[in-house]
Amino acid sequence: MATKANKERGEAKLVLGGKEHTLRFDLNALVELEEALGVPLAELGNTTMSIKNVRSMLWAGVLHENEDITEKEIGKHVDMNNMEEVQTAISTAFASAKAKN
Repeated sequence: MATKANKERGEAKLVLGGKEHTLRFDLNALVELEEALGVPLAELGNTTMSIKNVRSMLWAGVLHENEDITEKEIGKHVDMNNMEEVQTAISTAFASAKAKN
């Protein structure tokens, strides 16, 4: 269940596996995301939004909470029942982060 995003901070809230996560795309998350997707941030909008890319973006967005979490660990909490919710939270946090820069 996604809750209201704090757009002032470039965040979105998302409940996964019974735990609330705050998605935030800070500089560290953006660097990790560039490495995971193999494209610079400026070209991210031209990238096909595959399921793997969704998982990578979700992972990068929660790294500020837990630097040791893996993509597979966070991916365990996403299925077809909450995929749209996850994508919406990612889009909200990412758009807010880009608007701040």
